[in-house]
Amino acid sequence: MLDRPEYRKWRDLPSSSVLCIQGEAGHGKSFLSSRVIDNILEDREVRGSQEAIAYYYCDRNDAQRSDPQELLRSVIKQLASLNNAKGDPLQLVVENLYTQQKNTGFSANKLGIKVYKDLISKLTNIYPQTIIVIDALDEFDLVSSSEATREDIIKFFMELAIQSTNLVKIFLTTRPAHADIDRPLKEVKSYTRGYQHYITLENNKMDIDAYISYKVTNVIIPKLKGNQDLQGLEKLIISTLSEKANGMFLWVGLTIKQLTGSTSAKEITLGLKQLPRTLPHTFQRMFEQIKDIKFPGRSEKAMLALKWTIGAKVPLPPAALIGALYCSSSLSSSSSSSSSSQSESELDNIDDIDDIIQFCNNFLILDRESKVVRFAHLSMQKFLEKSPEFHQGEFQICWSLARACLRCLLISRDINKSKNLSVMHSIPKKCGCFRQGEGRVSL
Repeated sequence: MLDRPEYRKWRDLPSSSVLCIQGEAGHGKSFLSSRVIDNILEDREVRGSQEAIAYYYCDRNDAQRSDPQELLRSVIKQLASLNNAKGDPLQLVVENLYTQQKNTGFSANKLGIKVYKDLISKLTNIYPQTIIVIDALDEFDLVSSSEATREDIIKFFMELAIQSTNLVKIFLTTRPAHADIDRPLKEVKSYTRGYQHYITLENNKMDIDAYISYKVTNVIIPKLKGNQDLQGLEKLIISTLSEKANGMFLWVGLTIKQLTGSTSAKEITLGLKQLPRTLPHTFQRMFEQIKDIKFPGRSEKAMLALKWTIGAKVPLPPAALIGALYCSSSLSSSSSSSSSSQSESELDNIDDIDDIIQFCNNFLILDRESKVVRFAHLSMQKFLEKSPEFHQGEFQICWSLARACLRCLLISRDINKSKNLSVMHSIPKKCGCFRQGEGRVSL
């Protein structure tokens, strides 16, 4: 990506410009955005430049991160100081706005779209160059409940690149075929000052091949034992994955994870012959493997974890998900009538978050930066929402989760009645939906 002429021209030209990356689900758009951000930050550190950067990852499953106003607020926060981590002061235009609001008694709860736009325009005119990276534009609400639609926000950033006194570089990623996104992007071409270019991720074979080669050589092959023809097998794996990848980074990553569990050349060779061709087929196989888990309780826990991750209004921290599973599972269904010793034995059966994620067979990951459990990719959630096991409608899923929440109340009541100190001390530590205080367990 960083060596492509389109990217180099966008990065190096001494004029404001827009670069849009288009690709279907699983083609690696968010990974590329992350790499571009890292590259810009590394360059700034090496050169000691005063260029500013702001970035934002949109997410349709997060009410805030799918709201255009939140994007504008985030950009303002990042541009308000070149480097807050080093204690740089806030820019004067931000301090002045604060003072104005303070003098009015902070009468406005939110400043509004017009104020946000004006402030961003002023901030970009302070720095010699401003770079704004927005990932997954298509995951904004099409018609937002805020003052601006998705198209309005995109138009603003296009106009910013054209009208700003100083250099403004905009980097965007989106899935193709969204008219309200394409229209403002194409309008930039009518201005001679603004350089705009698309990169489609259908021709990302070089990147994918490098990724495949690295993973096969350093992850799959070292795990194989015996006097096998590892060199020949390595070539077979690389050529097969390269041929079938069809531009899908996600498909390659998931397939490599599946192959990593193999311990013999025969097992891998058979697996290569049975590879699913598309992402939906890959997801279906992963889902069937969850349902076929033979170890008692694991399949049920995986299905509950997926249901909670779909139905929760906000992403759940690990401890909260563990507590939710405890209150949802059949293990706790009889807790209201169980003895304290039975409750204590049930606590011993609570899995840690790494086990739960393993049961979910690569559908879920622990985001260690934000400290929540989420789907590894949005397309996985969309697939599950359409499957018969989860296609119940939002009301049915919420009803199921509400039952678990009510069960939490019963469990905490019965634990307090039992006066079992071991359980009263253990359950808040293991289940994030409970806490202990003043000799009682509560939610």
